Amino acid sequence: QTGTGKTHTIAGPKEDPGVMSRCLSDIFAGLPATGLELWYEYVQMYLDDFKDLLETRSSDLKLVDGKDGNVHLQSVTSRRAISRDEVLAAVEAGAARRATRAQD
Repeated sequence: QTGTGKTHTIAGPKEDPGVMSRCLSDIFAGLPATGLELWYEYVQMYLDDFKDLLETRSSDLKLVDGKDGNVHLQSVTSRRAISRDEVLAAVEAGAARRATRAQD
């Protein structure tokens, strides 16, 4: 699926923000009225492994059954979102850590 515009649609350039930036703007515009906090994680599933893209060091992430009956990703980094720009910066930094492979 190389060259199909996924990155442009999701991220977009600064002059024409993508879906992620627009959604985060809407979320942060309404968040104060709720009294809630927004937390986020950024994980890549690549082949049979999970990679925590918010961490610069390698970590061993595993799926585990939680006591609540749900499946959780053990030891994943979860951050409290302060602003749209902070989340977008973390995603940009994490994208540089993504595993990629050559396309045919």
